[in-house]
Amino acid sequence: MSNNKPENMSERTPLVIIGSGLAGYIFAKAWRRADPYTPLTIVTKDDGAFYSKPMLSVAMLQNKTPDELVIADAATMADELSATILTQTNVTAINRKQHTIQYDNGQTLSYKKLVLACGAKPYQIEIAGDTQQAMCSVNNLGDYRQFRIWLSGKKHIAILGSGLAGTEFAHELSKAGFQVSVVSLDPHPLSRFIPAKSGQLLQQQLHSLCGIDWRMNVTLKGIEAQKAGDFQLLLSDQSNLRVDGVLSAVGLRANTRLAEQAGLKTNKGVIVDKGLMSSDPDIYALGDCAEVDGDWCCFIAPIHYCSEVLAKNLVAGNNLERLHYPAMVIMLKTATYPLSFCIPSLSQEQEEGEWQITQQSGNQRAEYRDINHKLRGFVVTGTYAKEHMTLLNEITSS
Repeated sequence: MSNNKPENMSERTPLVIIGSGLAGYIFAKAWRRADPYTPLTIVTKDDGAFYSKPMLSVAMLQNKTPDELVIADAATMADELSATILTQTNVTAINRKQHTIQYDNGQTLSYKKLVLACGAKPYQIEIAGDTQQAMCSVNNLGDYRQFRIWLSGKKHIAILGSGLAGTEFAHELSKAGFQVSVVSLDPHPLSRFIPAKSGQLLQQQLHSLCGIDWRMNVTLKGIEAQKAGDFQLLLSDQSNLRVDGVLSAVGLRANTRLAEQAGLKTNKGVIVDKGLMSSDPDIYALGDCAEVDGDWCCFIAPIHYCSEVLAKNLVAGNNLERLHYPAMVIMLKTATYPLSFCIPSLSQEQEEGEWQITQQSGNQRAEYRDINHKLRGFVVTGTYAKEHMTLLNEITSS
């Protein structure tokens, strides 16, 4: 990092970030540590508040209002980052030839390098019936504000999806006094991440401890509004479920609209290499909108590693720094029944192996070991959950 402030700094073309979610702000902080002088502009369609998105699924049980989740407002972040933050500003197009972005009011902004941190949006599934009246989703702070209002007067909530968000919201709402039914096409909770025996135990424990009603291996076929103001859900197993509302948590879809319109290569997300560079050498992407070297990974920890790599490459003016994910632990935010896991395919290139499971009552330790008995991944639940750092250290030291 240079200690000499360049002349005419205000006249230099800025680094531009589109998006003020965790990816945008985490990268902006990494960039400022590496380069304190180059002008920085962050463009966001919302109010630019900095908050922890993972807190959305547990904030209600902690009795936190939406305002209490805000760590810093846009003005504070602008001061901390020595940046210009354009709030309530919707980017409608990227002009790669002219190196500009355009807003919905027709104005443009020039960039030297552009970073896409556009995030993802809730996946929309097609369901027959009164979906608009019955359903909501929570993907940002604005959604959470509406969600708290939406919950007023409701007693029985159905949750679509049994992934991380769906399971955490199910726990949150049940502990807050709501009757909760989870409707999922998966055979057990967290089926994308953990083995069947771990998922089945999680399902059993959250039913026993929290009263969560699990409707697994089924899909929602239709929603019918009832005279009493509630809704009847029509499920694929021919059963019905009467609820006051439906929270959709069936997953996210990368927000690639701008990238696609600009002609960038996309797949599940904006395709970038291990240096975070897109198919345009002056445009980069990270966070939920990016598919990094074939991996679309919607977790928080990878954002930190991506941000450090990208900051180094932009400061150096090359694409030589390459991303290598270390083993990462993901902790399910269900305090009643703790669970932590490390996905084998995220920790290292997956090799042939098998899950070895130790279980005592409602507590389980599942270890994925390769043919050489090296630990590659794990799931720990209940009283075993405190062992996650010991197991992580074994992976990283092998």
